Order: sequence, then C-alpha cells, then structure tokens
Amino acid sequence: TTGQSFREFKRWSAIQYAAAQMKEGALVRTAAMDAGFADTAHLSRVFRQTFGLTPSAAIGALPLQEGHSGQRPVS
Repeated sequence: TTGQSFREFKRWSAIQYAAAQMKEGALVRTAAMDAGFADTAHLSRVFRQTFGLTPSAAIGALPLQEGHSGQRPVS
C-alpha cells in the first residue's frame, strides 16, 4: 500500500523517533539506542542517507527553545 517494504517502514519509523528524541534534547547516542540502531554511527549513516545531513548538523540548525541553556547535546 505505501510502496515501502516492512524493513524500509521500520527504518523510517526509527529515524523519526530518533529525530524527535534529539529535538527534545536527548543525546544522539541515547536516541540511537532507544530507536533501535546498533550504535551512533549507524544512526548517523541512516540519518545522512535520509535527510542529507548528520544528526549534529540537524540539531545545530534547530532554533533554541525559550529557557534553554544555549547548549545543545550532540553526542
């Protein structure tokens, strides 16, 4: 129905979950593990293939949230 295999759907769901976790302030390594990636490098590869940039670059491009300390967790 979606044109995706189950594996592709699972990967897309995992990358979305990890991205949402990182947006909320989770460390990249924590988001990777919680989303089911083997390690941070695995998440970074899939993230770059999917979005064209690294998780760190994506996090850096987000606007700072009000009341935020001004630092972003990266690894």
